[in-house]
Amino acid sequence: MTVACDKTIKRLIAAGMITPAVLESVSTHPRLGKIPSYGLSSAGYDVRLQKGFKLFTRPNDGRIIDVLDFNEDDHCEYFDVEEIVIPPGGLLLGVTVETFNIPKGYIGICVGKSTWARVGAIVNVTPLEPGWGNGELVVEITNGTNQPLKIYSGVGIAQIVFHALDEEADVGYGDRAGKYQGQKGITPSRL
Repeated sequence: MTVACDKTIKRLIAAGMITPAVLESVSTHPRLGKIPSYGLSSAGYDVRLQKGFKLFTRPNDGRIIDVLDFNEDDHCEYFDVEEIVIPPGGLLLGVTVETFNIPKGYIGICVGKSTWARVGAIVNVTPLEPGWGNGELVVEITNGTNQPLKIYSGVGIAQIVFHALDEEADVGYGDRAGKYQGQKGITPSRL
């Protein structure tokens, strides 16, 4: 397995892997000034979040988060804003500006950006499996500090590193009717 460099990622973008794609690293924003970068990097693609977030806000009143019986409304609240504060230890869900179509010969692995990690943001995205397509990524962000943490839309939040498989997968995520195939918006946990 090898990691795709910027030249390879550009070819994959031209074939429709990322839309809309920014073919350079952008580190300024018209309203915010200097920001964590987004766009193409040497060995990955830095994603940014859309406006609008879901925050786990409900009080700890004895309800239990149970993945086998999860009702998002019991735990989360949607905020149609460009920036939001995550309380200490809180969890936020956002969705990328970019839509992905992963070829069957690649897998995308998400890693957090150091700028965010150094202020306590723990960023998680599950793997972009071979054949996963036509979907926006839901990004999970945990505030690992004991202080409130502000998150912004339109700035780099995480990097996707693309690994070439030793050969194309026989059965891709879409072939097995993956439950998050084609997701748009902040999709809740599904079984």
